[in-house]
Order: sequence, then structure tokens, then C-alpha cells
Amino acid sequence: MGAEPEMLALQLALLMDGAIVAAMIIRDPGVADTAGLAAGSLFGPPKLKRPKRVCNAPPQHAAV
Repeated sequence: MGAEPEMLALQLALLMDGAIVAAMIIRDPGVADTAGLAAGSLFGPPKLKRPKRVCNAPPQHAAV
């Protein structure tokens, strides 16, 4: 199912702290982008959701 919430929270906190320290040391705020990519890998692949409703009616155009 995935990581336990407590473990995931700890991993994200460590990743954020590390990104902040790295940005301060190398003076490059771009490390936040790299940290964001790493954080995304902790969650696994995104799940695509189906639309709740499907409308088969033709589009209606209104005169303006």
C-alpha cells in the first residue's frame, strides 16, 4: 500500500531540512526543485482518476 504515514512524514522532513541546508551552503535555491523530484519518488507513481460523470450531450453555444 505504501509507506506508513509517520515514516513518510519523517522522510519528507529530512528531505526538506537537507534541501534548506544545501541551498544555504551552495547558495543555489534550485536544490528545491531537485528535492521536489526526490519527494515525488517517495509517493510512488501517481494514480489517475476517472471522471465521476461523463456527459454525452453536445456542447451548447450561447449567443452573446
